[in-house]
Amino acid sequence: MKNKEIPAIVIIVVLLSFFGVIAFAAQDRFELKAPNGVAFSEIRGYEHGRVIAPSYDNDDLKVILGIP
Repeated sequence: MKNKEIPAIVIIVVLLSFFGVIAFAAQDRFELKAPNGVAFSEIRGYEHGRVIAPSYDNDDLKVILGIP
């Protein structure tokens, strides 16, 4: 019976740590800065923007967003 309890405990610990990391990362989203120095806090609302013009550069996808 002990063999069945150990995997369940491991799964629970892994899931709790995973969700903890996601919650911690979501709090710091607006403290991030792009390589060119623009902070995400300066462009709040980008997650609600609509894609106006997508373009591909090598393997990168770049888009122009229209933010209402």
